[in-house]
Amino acid sequence: MKRFVAVVLTLIFFAVTFVLVSCAEENAVLLSTPVKAETLSVADRYSQQTSEILAAANAFAAKFSDKVYTQLGRKGNFTVAPVSVYMAMSLAAECAAGSTRTELLNALGVTDSQLENGFSTLYRSLLSENKDGLGKVASCLELSNSVWTDDGASVKQPCADKLAQNYFCYPYMTDFDGDNDGANEAIRRFVKERTHGLIDKNFQLSESTLIALMNVLYLKDIWNDGGIDLDFDDVTYDFVNGDGSIAGSTSFLRGNYLSGRAFDGGNYRHFYAKTEHGYKLKFIVPKQGYSVADVFTPETIAEVNALSDYGADDADSNTHYKTRCLFPEFDVGYDSDVLPVLQRDFGINGLFTPDVCDLSSLTDDDVFCNVVQHVTKLTVNRKGIEGAAVTVAGIAESTAPDDWDIVEENFVVDRAFGFVLTDKSDTVIFCGVVYNL
Repeated sequence: MKRFVAVVLTLIFFAVTFVLVSCAEENAVLLSTPVKAETLSVADRYSQQTSEILAAANAFAAKFSDKVYTQLGRKGNFTVAPVSVYMAMSLAAECAAGSTRTELLNALGVTDSQLENGFSTLYRSLLSENKDGLGKVASCLELSNSVWTDDGASVKQPCADKLAQNYFCYPYMTDFDGDNDGANEAIRRFVKERTHGLIDKNFQLSESTLIALMNVLYLKDIWNDGGIDLDFDDVTYDFVNGDGSIAGSTSFLRGNYLSGRAFDGGNYRHFYAKTEHGYKLKFIVPKQGYSVADVFTPETIAEVNALSDYGADDADSNTHYKTRCLFPEFDVGYDSDVLPVLQRDFGINGLFTPDVCDLSSLTDDDVFCNVVQHVTKLTVNRKGIEGAAVTVAGIAESTAPDDWDIVEENFVVDRAFGFVLTDKSDTVIFCGVVYNL
């Protein structure tokens, strides 16, 4: 009987870290340094290639977020980082061949050429760093891909080189079989360091693990220049939880006024809060008589994320509208194996099936993927946002003519809500639900 060794695709997408620090890991050897990811040029950012890969990633994000929520029974608080899962599955696709590769490309919504040419664009479009007047990093979004191979694995160098050059992958060698505790400890430290201690988890990869593909993402931003906190509103609010109970006398943050009015989606209302460097926290609030489960759907996520005109100006009445979000502080996260979701809802079967999985582009060993662990953490408070896959971006506001009347409105997030967190290109980083406070 053939020996099947599990390729573990460990997806880690979470928060905290100003600078990506590399260090020598005990129980693991860094084999080489990958190509440095350069910032996208303006031309590249607005190219057709960029538009195609961002559209594919966002379509994946809307569907993945909805399917995870369905798996949770459409109840409870959660957030996922779809772009991290998307990147990890992209690494797997590059390692795959035959029908396994075809299934992965179909799930990702790209062709061979779009994956090969577009991944670098997606990766580099997300990277961001902004410094304050003193030269200190005030906001950042950082990514790190890596591939961890057992010292007994047969790895094909051309594929390994491509992972380093096109996917910015750090290659590590460890000993899952002979020193399993040491290998898992090395990965735990690696993740902890790159999240500055926010994620400190032993992933307990088994002794049969031959390869682990990993994506780590960190984001942090402030609301206002100089790190000035948001104020709490002068009055408290009753927040209607998803189960109908009331969290009374809840203090809400008072966001900044942004040009536009709340969007009416029929059974939901939507507006957003924006960080200092352009990340957008987009709220999806169900109307009376509807639940968050009714409105947190792939169609709504896509509609909210595609919206660019919030009707700020009414030329007939010479009125310019501004709206601010009043919303609660919240902490959400997720920690689960998403393999069943990818298999059931995205048609990825071969990767997870012994005797069928084809990762022959990377190795001649008989392998299959037996776990896709996805971990997220996101904090939204008066200081700003911090978490996995939070997007950092700066967006200029339009201004109204001097002789127009200014009407200022509030958008109150006073019931269970869905949210989408995007960068300045509206790439979905976080997506989730706050069901109860």
